[in-house]
Amino acid sequence: RLDRAVRGVQGAEAGRRAEVIQAGVWRDRFGLVIPPPVYGASVGSWALAELGEFAGAHRMAARGQAAAEKLHHPHSIAFACLGLALVHLRQGAPTSAVTLLEKAMSLCESADLPVVALEVAGPLASAYAEAGRADAAIALVERAVAQALALRHRLGHVLRSGGMAEALPAAGRTDDAAPLAVL
Repeated sequence: RLDRAVRGVQGAEAGRRAEVIQAGVWRDRFGLVIPPPVYGASVGSWALAELGEFAGAHRMAARGQAAAEKLHHPHSIAFACLGLALVHLRQGAPTSAVTLLEKAMSLCESADLPVVALEVAGPLASAYAEAGRADAAIALVERAVAQALALRHRLGHVLRSGGMAEALPAAGRTDDAAPLAVL
């Protein structure tokens, strides 16, 4: 537990450093798909949420989202939505998370970002399951798994499996969920 807490504190601090890059400079992506302030704010907010520092997590995620919106860059906006949504999920507000993740998924579909949609699918499935929408969660993960197989994309499999592992018991299908818990 201590090691996890230390990593959480380090992640939050790295997020703080990345998001304070001077205005004007943050538009440069430094070879990254997502600019450092957006990426840093999103990842840093996840770390703060894991530590239970929800007020700071919300502030950091909101700054990342504002920076992404200024860029009008769908991938950055989707990632910023993911960041804030994960804070809401950790705080026990799945309905707020669903709203943000559905926005991210819609952006991924309209901007033709199938790999990013796969990143969003697992957390959205978790949010659906926590919001009492188990059938929607299962359908989403099944589509995401099929898409990942078609794209030969293995990254994020754990998130998709986790979303399914949360959705199946919520749908009363605990026997189907048991094999996922062993992996």
